[in-house]
Amino acid sequence: MRMHEDLGNITRLQLDQMINQFKGMEVAMPLIWLYVWDVVKESYEDLSWGYTKANPNKNLDDVWNELWSNPVFSLEYGTEQLYEHVRDWLIDHDFILGVDGESEDMVESTRE
Repeated sequence: MRMHEDLGNITRLQLDQMINQFKGMEVAMPLIWLYVWDVVKESYEDLSWGYTKANPNKNLDDVWNELWSNPVFSLEYGTEQLYEHVRDWLIDHDFILGVDGESEDMVESTRE
């Protein structure tokens, strides 16, 4: 029981530190930025599963520049919808491609 309480206290301290960092950021809705960027990075890590591949002509810097130039995400419909929206956005903007020239429809069918 003591270990569980210690973990709870450590987690609370870490969360308090993160909140303070977010408050210091000069960007609106930093938690959304964090979540979107996490989904982007996770999507690139998932490429090893073979369903999709990264566009060899674009990299994470290109993704970030597009995100920063045209922020389009919100939590209006919850995190699950946001996750799907970010993944679709990556495909729609040709950051992620189908394997071996598969159409976007094929990529969509692998995500269902």
